[in-house]
Amino acid sequence: MTEAESRKNNEKGLKELNEGIFDQAIISFKEAIKSPNLSTETRAQIYRNIAQTFSEKKEQDSSIYYSQYAANCYERNSYEYLVNVADINLWTGKTKEALDNLNLAYDKNPNEVEVNNSLGLIYLGDYGIEFLDAKKALKYNQKAFDINKDRITEDVLGRNYFELGDYNSAEKHFEKLSVEHPDILPYKLNLGMIKFKLSKRKEADNLFDIVVKADSNMIYTIKAFKDEND
Repeated sequence: MTEAESRKNNEKGLKELNEGIFDQAIISFKEAIKSPNLSTETRAQIYRNIAQTFSEKKEQDSSIYYSQYAANCYERNSYEYLVNVADINLWTGKTKEALDNLNLAYDKNPNEVEVNNSLGLIYLGDYGIEFLDAKKALKYNQKAFDINKDRITEDVLGRNYFELGDYNSAEKHFEKLSVEHPDILPYKLNLGMIKFKLSKRKEADNLFDIVVKADSNMIYTIKAFKDEND
């Protein structure tokens, strides 16, 4: 397999990852990594893509495994090394260490999606409520979205606006995500919550009905949300 063919499989995997087809994305990435002729940069990027896909699947042990492979492809303390080690820090509960590595990476290259995405998630409270600073998070999440307008960065940006109480901006992003990815249930749940906050109760209830029909256990999450926000 040539590097061009591997890159094609990698692009296929990225498309599948963006569409939420995680198992197929992993197959495509693993097919891409088979070539013995890959450049170090391409091999490391594919390893990182596999790690990110396993993270989406909440399979953190596999995420850590492939992130370590990705980090080992780079010179120690390079931007790429630092962001991959930071991923390992985050997936092993070492948020402070991750923040230290990400700040070093940001100083080296503030215009890459990886470092902005990870910093944005930390300050959104995803890796510890003690790090929550939604205003600070917006700087990084907006930049990550501006660099790479994909499903993942738009989801995080929409959640950031929700956390800030900017429900109109959050609605815009989750309306788009719900249309483009109708099978990803959390987008409909989030959109329903946003509609509820905007006093669009009929639209919210229609979305909640769709969510509960797909997963009956979500009725408890929705009831708790309504009780807290009525």
